[in-house]
Parts: sequence; structure tokens; C-alpha cells
Amino acid sequence: MSGNEGKALLDEELLGKFVIGREFELEQKNQGEKAPVKIQSFDFHFSENLLVLVTADAQIRLYDTRKGEQIKTLSSTKYGAALVRFTHHSNCIIYASSRFDSSATDEENHAIRYHSLYDNAYIRYFKGHNAEVLNLSMSRSSDTFLSASRDKTVRMWDLRSEACLAKSNCDSLCTRPCVEIDYSDFMYAVGEDGGDVALIPLDQDNPEKSQPFHKIEGSHSATKACISLMKFSHNGDMLAVLIENKVYVYDISTSRVSKLKENGEVSRGTTVDKTPMALFEIGSPKFKVRLEFSFTPDDKFLISGCEDKHIRIWRLEDQKEIAKLSDPNDPNTDLPACLRWSRRHALFASGSRKLALWIPKK
Repeated sequence: MSGNEGKALLDEELLGKFVIGREFELEQKNQGEKAPVKIQSFDFHFSENLLVLVTADAQIRLYDTRKGEQIKTLSSTKYGAALVRFTHHSNCIIYASSRFDSSATDEENHAIRYHSLYDNAYIRYFKGHNAEVLNLSMSRSSDTFLSASRDKTVRMWDLRSEACLAKSNCDSLCTRPCVEIDYSDFMYAVGEDGGDVALIPLDQDNPEKSQPFHKIEGSHSATKACISLMKFSHNGDMLAVLIENKVYVYDISTSRVSKLKENGEVSRGTTVDKTPMALFEIGSPKFKVRLEFSFTPDDKFLISGCEDKHIRIWRLEDQKEIAKLSDPNDPNTDLPACLRWSRRHALFASGSRKLALWIPKK
């Protein structure tokens, strides 16, 4: 089972026809009884028909998205697993901890693990953070990845070495920094409480010398609301920021930055933007479950799981809702808290206690 091969041409008619092609029940044994288990995160591979998923019971599940089959299940029992990300190799992943050992040091508890799915062995541990890791972002074209932590730091790493390449400190009042690399490896974004974001060139050779070239001033500076998620569009012209279940989409294209510079929207040599090009509400501010959104591969639409258990798709050009999806055969529809679009097909995945693979209805 898979969606159309390659980069399918997406239009409003096709997007409205997406249905669940395959669904997987996720269960754990509790005192001899089977019970649903929560999805922590999942990720599609860059070039293979694979999806990796980690759950709250410290299980790592690998799926073949073309066949619609589960391939294997592994465990990360001692430290758990969260924020799973594929590396370039189809059998290798990185992830953060979800469990903590009282006899271990803080750096051991919060180490990022580089795991081979082929032989179920750890390749490397990346130690440095001494508090919960909140975000991981893997480069699409190199061995570089970034991490953000409750210890108020953002770190740059290389898969080939345990040593941290660079560390930057966030504002002392920041409680949940966020980080994301763009698809072309040109830049990365560092977000802080209140919605402030800095765009920084991704220079693997001299990472300590990189300085922000563009900044976004968030609209939540008074409340210091935290950023839950950031994502770049595939073409690098947009950045979407999730705060209190509102998705703010900013135009970060070269033409926009040049216009800001011409209009004098500059602070200390860096262009500053305060106005999003689009805004989408996916839940109430007090809804505590972390929801997730994604750009479609053509960057024309934004898709997101919503608090009311529907999946909505909006046209970015005019913010019009063009589709609202749900499972008509299941009155107890699973909350689509986790959501990602495949990089290769007309296919996306969603779920919270079930994994659903969505494809266009023929």
C-alpha cells in the first residue's frame, strides 16, 4: 500500500479524497491485559518507503509504507524513546530519552541515542544536555543534526563524532527552546518563549561564528507562551510556528527580507518581521495535547490534526479550508495529534493511539 509514486500533483479535489488506507492498533500488555499505548513521535525516511514510530512503552516500530506492513519491533527499555528521526541510512535513527534512571548522571539520562535498527545496537551516544531534550532536527543532506533542551541550550552535532560541534545559550528566561533545519541546509531556526525566532546560516565548518540574518518578533511576548513546533516549507520561503495551538506562517523569502530591509525594518543589522502571512487555529489555547502540522510537498497547502479529532487542510494562498478529514467508520476516532506527510508519495500518517496511513481514494 502506498500513495502515488514520486511527487504527486496535489489539488483540492485530490486532497478531499484522502482516506485511511491502513490502520495499526498500538497496544501494550498491562497486568496480562492489552491496553492502548500513546505514540510519542514518528518519522518518514527521506528516500525509502519506511516509517519509524516510538511509543510510551519504549517500543520502536518500523513499517513498510508501500506494503502497509509492520516490519519489526524493538525496545529501548531503560531510557525510553521520543522525538525519533531517521538519519540518511534506512536502518539508522536518532532519538531522545523518555525515561530517566535515578542512578545515572543528568548527561546520561538526557543523551541522544544513535541506533541501528538492523542489528538493534547503539552506534553512538551524544552527551551534553543535562535536562529534557525538546526538539531534534536532522539535516536532509549531511550528517549534521540539532537539538534543543530545557537546559536552555541549542546544540549542533555530527553523527560521526560524539563531540558537540557548537552550543548556543538561549535567553535565561526561556523554558522551551525549539529548533528546526530547513530542507536545503541553508539555515536553521531557533525559537524561544513568546514566539521570537532567529534564522541563522547553517555553517558546519564555523558554527560558532554564525549570526542571525533575520528575526521574527512573536506576538506572545507578554505571556511568554512557548513554541511547540516549527517547520520550514520545502522551498525554504516559509516558516510555520505553533504557539498555543495557533499556527503562524511567516514569509521568509528573499524578496520579503529585501523589502523589510528597504522599509527600514532592521535592528542591529538584522531584518525583523512582526507580521505573519497566515494564521490557522487548530485547537483552544488550553488544550494540553501537542498537535502537529505539515506543509504539503508542493508548499501550497497546510495540513494539521485538530482538537476536534478532524484533520484539516487549508490553502495557504488565501487561508481557505479546502478539506476536513476523519474516519467515517469509527465513532471513537483517534486524535490525530502526530501528523507527517511523506516526502515521496501522496501519503500522510496520523495518530495518537493508532497509526493511520492516509492515501487518496481511487
